[in-house]
Amino acid sequence: MTLDGETVIHDHGRIHVLDPVATLVWRCADGEASVDEIAADLASAFPASRESVRRDVGAAVGMLTDLGLLVDADPTPAAPIDGVELLIDPPGSCVSCAERTWAMRQSYRAGHRVAVVGTNSPRADAVIRAALASHLVDTAAAADAEPPFFAVDIHDDPPGANPQRLHLLHRGDTIAARSRRPDRIVRALVGHLASYGDLGALGLAAVNGLVVGRGDQAWIVAQPRDPLRFRRALGERDVLVADLPVALVDRVTGEVVVGAPGLDVDVTAIDALAATEPARIEPDPLPWGRYRVIALGVDGPPSPTAALLALGPIADDHRDEDETFDALLALLEAVPVRDGVDPDGIRDLLEYE
Repeated sequence: MTLDGETVIHDHGRIHVLDPVATLVWRCADGEASVDEIAADLASAFPASRESVRRDVGAAVGMLTDLGLLVDADPTPAAPIDGVELLIDPPGSCVSCAERTWAMRQSYRAGHRVAVVGTNSPRADAVIRAALASHLVDTAAAADAEPPFFAVDIHDDPPGANPQRLHLLHRGDTIAARSRRPDRIVRALVGHLASYGDLGALGLAAVNGLVVGRGDQAWIVAQPRDPLRFRRALGERDVLVADLPVALVDRVTGEVVVGAPGLDVDVTAIDALAATEPARIEPDPLPWGRYRVIALGVDGPPSPTAALLALGPIADDHRDEDETFDALLALLEAVPVRDGVDPDGIRDLLEYE
């Protein structure tokens, strides 16, 4: 497809932006023409030597092949997989999850998928069990042999002791959420688990961005370099940030859903965890609910292509990449792309709207 004057290709969770030569070769690659035939066709249309065009076409074909965009056709379709899918990352992809011994490991089901959650905090384990009691399942032997898909790092310090310590949610090789409030980490875990459920049946798609908003309006912005400082700066401007760093977009209305759709969650158990903290040392999160998206935010010069690259599907993240891509394209037709790291700009547009 062409977006903002550039050719953009989505392939299994990867987004590629092609230069003019690669674009021409891509359009000529019909599965039958050879490199020499493509070069001959292009040489007849451009004032350049056949040798030069042949060299450029060969380089473009090599690049497209290395990216996996030009491949031999596979006549054997993949067999469908029935039953429950255990969410597993490649072994060793999460150093913290794989190398640490997590004293407590439980499995929770979301739709047709099961994720193992590890923690060393008896307090966190009890809260998660209570919050997701209806989704708790027996841990299979296959799950016991794998690192936890999520790991909750909550510190069980006595009240008033070192309140600045960060609690963490690990997902694969990334820190999916960090906060000085443990309840925000559990909310992030619950939202993450929901985002791996059967979103298609709910009419939703996961867009890889952070939801910030006020009232009934929201932005979807790319992940900031310093999430805590970004959250604090927005809080000072009465703009709240969702705990889940994935935006669940309604593919019909274009609204964003903040929460854990598809899961039966006892939020009182999570709120009880917040009550154990000595003080409200961070702003409240954006409340669960539906919000009207008024803009997409990126770090750097705003453009539709920049939004696709920043917010688009991530390869091998276990979510439906095509639905993510389609939902993001629909948003790009409906709302503008803005500078998403400017707290004043976010506040001003929310006020203006």
